[in-house]
Amino acid sequence: MKENLKLWVCVGKSLKPHGLKGHLKIFLETNCELLNKKIKLEEDSEIEYIIKDAKKVSNNISIISLSGINSIEKAENLSNKNILIKREDLSKEEYIIEELIDLEVFDYIDKNLLIGQIKSIENLPSPPVLNIKSKEFNDFLIPFNEQYIDKIDILQKKIFLKDWSLFLL
Repeated sequence: MKENLKLWVCVGKSLKPHGLKGHLKIFLETNCELLNKKIKLEEDSEIEYIIKDAKKVSNNISIISLSGINSIEKAENLSNKNILIKREDLSKEEYIIEELIDLEVFDYIDKNLLIGQIKSIENLPSPPVLNIKSKEFNDFLIPFNEQYIDKIDILQKKIFLKDWSLFLL
């Protein structure tokens, strides 16, 4: 019998094998530390894997190795599947990109300057783009990367942006 998947949240997607030793290239939608975490692949939700190694390649792309997966053939069977992690395994500083929707957006210098609210996230391969809805300014899109994101406070439901005015139309 399948475990209730609501306890598990999607943090990304497996893309394809990397190399001959069973490593997987993955796309992540989270900032969580994956090393030694248990994951499930949605389609194989009865099976849990432990991430033995994780190397970040770019903004949202990592190469991982999983317990029990040691060949390209085994890794191929895990391609193009959603990666799930137990919600309770995420720390209070870790978030999933979808959880950013509806956060209030503030300026990182003038922390009281409310810019707007995140209305949606365009999930592009590199990097995702935040759609900011603003009453005071024009609505705008801004890349979700360290160059423009100063701080994210999930508990306070706030995000602080740098150089956001460059994106106003």
